[in-house]
Amino acid sequence: MDLINSCRRSSWHRWLGAAIFSLVVLCGVGWFAAIAGHPVDDAVVFGMTAPECEAVGDDRAGSLLTSKQPDSDVCRSYFIYHTAFADAADDPYTYRIWVMRQRVHSFWLIFPYLIIVWASAAGFAACARLTISFSVRRAAHRASFQRLLKKRRRLRGTRSNGDSPPLQVVDRPDGLRYTRLTEGGHATSADHRFRSPLPFCWGRY
Repeated sequence: MDLINSCRRSSWHRWLGAAIFSLVVLCGVGWFAAIAGHPVDDAVVFGMTAPECEAVGDDRAGSLLTSKQPDSDVCRSYFIYHTAFADAADDPYTYRIWVMRQRVHSFWLIFPYLIIVWASAAGFAACARLTISFSVRRAAHRASFQRLLKKRRRLRGTRSNGDSPPLQVVDRPDGLRYTRLTEGGHATSADHRFRSPLPFCWGRY
């Protein structure tokens, strides 16, 4: 019983470990998707440190329509970033923090969808396992029942046809007649007017 319980616990532990591992992998995929969607643009960082782009930093963040485009191509990426977001950063360190915040925000936006996908996959795997386990057990029980049924039919046919192990009739000095198995069975006594007491010997002798 302890072996069965330990096997069940180990099976549930394996399933729990697989579920946690799949959730971690799915969250990792979502985080990499957030990183791919919000990369650190080296052109923006270079524009923040370029001297000719100081005028871009002096403009109000988020003022794309009212700001004048710079003449230098080096400042183009920095200008688009600075005028597109109202909370745009002005230095590389703050810009990297801003990018990290955008990644976290994007990850939490897709996290519920990741949970739905994970729950659907886990439910499908659990249903498949239960279905296969039920089918295997049912097939095993059916095969066992068929073997038992064939054995009973064989025994019933042996009873009805009178097939029994080879017996030998022995006359004793006391006038009674005894029967015994001729192939390695234990000798058993019975009057010829009664059935043999052996469970597999049928008929009268």
